Amino acid sequence: MLHQLSDMVGIEHFTYLRINTEGQLEDATESTYSDEWQNRYISGNYQLIDPVVQIGLKSALPIDWSQLTADDPAIRDFFGEAAEFGVSSQGLTIPIRDAQGRRALFSINSNMSASEFGRYTNDFRSDIHYLGYLFHEHSCRNSQFEVPCVPLSSREQGVLFWAARGKTAKETGLILDLKESTVKFYTHNAAAKLGASNKTHAVAKAIGMGIITL
Repeated sequence: MLHQLSDMVGIEHFTYLRINTEGQLEDATESTYSDEWQNRYISGNYQLIDPVVQIGLKSALPIDWSQLTADDPAIRDFFGEAAEFGVSSQGLTIPIRDAQGRRALFSINSNMSASEFGRYTNDFRSDIHYLGYLFHEHSCRNSQFEVPCVPLSSREQGVLFWAARGKTAKETGLILDLKESTVKFYTHNAAAKLGASNKTHAVAKAIGMGIITL
C-alpha cells in the first residue's frame, strides 16, 4: 500500500512505525525504504537511537527533520549512516496516538531540495496528517487488534462519506438535501461515536473500520 501511495503522490518514501509501550517495533511496521536499510534498522533496534522516533514518542507535533540540531554528533552519525542507504535528510514525521492508546509514527522522506520540500510540506501538511491516520486505522484493522463495531446512522455515514471525498459541509448539504448546520451536527455526532478529535480523524477511523469506503 505504501509503495502505491508513493507512486500516486510523487514522494520517494513513506514509513509507518507502530511502537509498543516498551519502545519495541511491532510487526505492523511498513516502509518503502530498501530492504537493506529496513533489515539493518530492525535488527539493530535503531528505533532506540533514531532521533525522530525518540522525539515523536514524546511529542504530538509534526517533526520536521531539518529542524533537528546538526550540532549533535549522534544525530549526524545516524543520518549519515541512513544516507548511505538512500534516506534523505528531508523528512516530516506525524506522531499518532489513538483512542486505544496505540502509538505510531508516519513519515515521508524526499529527495527534493530543502526549499522544495519546505513548500511541499507547508502546502500539504494537513493531507499528510490525514494519510497518517488513515494508514494507522488501516493497519490496526488488518492486525491482531480488534476494532470495535461502532454503529453510525445512515446520515452520519453519509456526511463522512462525502467528507472523505473532499466536500465541505455546505456542498454535502446540497448533495444530501440537508442544511449546512445539520451536516455539521451529524459530523459532530459521528466523530463523538468514533472517539475522533475532528472531522478528518473521524473520516480516517470510519474508513479504517470499514464503515465507509472510498
